[in-house]
Amino acid sequence: MLTIWNEFARLVSDAGPAFALGLMLSTGVQWLVERSHWAARAISWVAQSVPGAAPAGAALPGCSMTTVPLTIPLKRQGAGDGPLLAFIITSALLGPASIVLTFTMFGPVWGVLRVALPLIAVCGLGWGLQRFGRKLHSDGENIDEASCSSACG
Repeated sequence: MLTIWNEFARLVSDAGPAFALGLMLSTGVQWLVERSHWAARAISWVAQSVPGAAPAGAALPGCSMTTVPLTIPLKRQGAGDGPLLAFIITSALLGPASIVLTFTMFGPVWGVLRVALPLIAVCGLGWGLQRFGRKLHSDGENIDEASCSSACG
């Protein structure tokens, strides 16, 4: 039993710095959005646009530990489910290290395909979720976006 707790403590200590970095970035983005008109417009564009959210997520050098806290300012700017999905997924699929590794190991053709195909797929998923996704009440009933924004907070 002690081994399980030791392993848990090791995993938490390994993930802690990345999660703390994500929280600091999220706080910094929120602070910048409150004080800068241009930053607020950029975040608003990313929050409302699937093709804007996908490259923004891909540009992050971290993993989900940095991406997930950064979705907080996007959600506060009114991001829909599609842009949030695109932002979160592309950070995992298109990390800069994996792109550089693909270019160096397989050449420019595969490197370009490595970037283009996931972006196309994620944008398709994001647009599909925006178009066909439904909000659900706790009892499973479908509700529309207007009533969800007033009822769900």
